[in-house]
Amino acid sequence: MLKKEKENMAEDLFRETSQVRDIIEKDQRARTEERLCKDKEVQAIQYELTKRNDALEKETASIRESVVNKLQKAVSLSESMLSVYFNAVRDDPYLGGGEEYLTFSRCTVNSCLNNTSGLPGGRSTENGCMDAKSGVFEVPITGVYFFALHVCTHDLKKALVSIRKNGKTELASLYDQNHTDNHKNSMASNSIIVELAAGDRVQVYMYTFTGLHDKLGNSLTQFMGCLLRPLEQLSPNTALSQNNVEGSSSLSHLVVPGNDLGVSSSRVQRIAASSERF
Repeated sequence: MLKKEKENMAEDLFRETSQVRDIIEKDQRARTEERLCKDKEVQAIQYELTKRNDALEKETASIRESVVNKLQKAVSLSESMLSVYFNAVRDDPYLGGGEEYLTFSRCTVNSCLNNTSGLPGGRSTENGCMDAKSGVFEVPITGVYFFALHVCTHDLKKALVSIRKNGKTELASLYDQNHTDNHKNSMASNSIIVELAAGDRVQVYMYTFTGLHDKLGNSLTQFMGCLLRPLEQLSPNTALSQNNVEGSSSLSHLVVPGNDLGVSSSRVQRIAASSERF
């Protein structure tokens, strides 16, 4: 009897021990699975953080590069302002009869761009952008330019002169005659602020019977220009208006618009007719 009870107690103890061991093993497996799951979540979070950090570093580097480029461009633009300028003069009179471009003896100043980095279409030259011998100013960079032209009429001659762009577009004109004998001398001048594209060519054109007085040391004829401000590109209105204005074989268009100022039509016709005779 006692032996039987011992055996039953041993069986119960073994069974309970097995049950406890199973519970412990099950709990350990559950804890292991939970730890593995959390490890995967931590790895996913670390991967996402690394990915975001990489993207942030790339974005930061891109922003830094953009800021540096803009600063370099701003410095180049600020240095280029008023860095292009020239003043061309003549040392002898012009009596060639007109219908040709004016040339010059020399330039008192002639500066082109020193630094073209970051400037669209920019070019630099040590000799300046104005060629006095041909009378051609070639625009080194797109921007806003100022030009002025001063001339003195020769005795018994007149001044019908235009500042032209690319051989066809008249930017500004000079008109000086007394409609009788053009006796004695008189000074005439005009100036303009205009947008120009890199590569444009600006020259002074003289119409028929133009005669200019000059002599060494006086510099009565002076053609000057300078860059006021660089531009990324020409404004649409500027490009359109300049393309619609072309050179003419006479300057009667400078007189006829007087009708807009209240001048009678007969007076306008007489003025236009008189201008056509010269």
